[in-house]
Amino acid sequence: MGRDDVEVIFFPVSIRFRTNLASVVFASIAARLVALHGHPVPGTPDTSVEIWRGIMADYLSRPLPEGRRLLVILDGVDEAADWEPGPDLFPFSLPLGIRVVLSARYLAVIQMSLLGCAAWNGIGVAWHAPGVTSLSRQGIADVLTRMGFPLDQLGKRVDIVAELYRLSKGDPLLVTVIRG
Repeated sequence: MGRDDVEVIFFPVSIRFRTNLASVVFASIAARLVALHGHPVPGTPDTSVEIWRGIMADYLSRPLPEGRRLLVILDGVDEAADWEPGPDLFPFSLPLGIRVVLSARYLAVIQMSLLGCAAWNGIGVAWHAPGVTSLSRQGIADVLTRMGFPLDQLGKRVDIVAELYRLSKGDPLLVTVIRG
């Protein structure tokens, strides 16, 4: 059941669905924010990414009309293509009733924290590390074996297992058994 006093902007950053470019992410979020404020969406297809980022930051700095609250969810920031989530992604001072959630795979979150997102500490940042761990080379071989014929034979090929491990770094979201 929805609540009339809460607005949600959910944006999936996805390589697969081509929503990982800055021009798509920031224009989409900015346009939705502007619309929630009841204003016409500015810009054209030629509007620069920096203008869209500025519009997004400007509207995130304003409370929503009529006391409504806002939750912005940016899911999959580890798949960003031509931009990086950093301390300048959102304004440091958000009005009451506005919350921003970023999600990324655990390994990417660790990398982001090392790249400067530590500046978000103290403003309600929560790091959650789910119980998903990286696969070892043996784990990747096991996944291949469990895929069944004809892929099960690849689990015995040390060169294939080593290359999959190198490419995926053991990320279980990239190496998994998919059953039809």
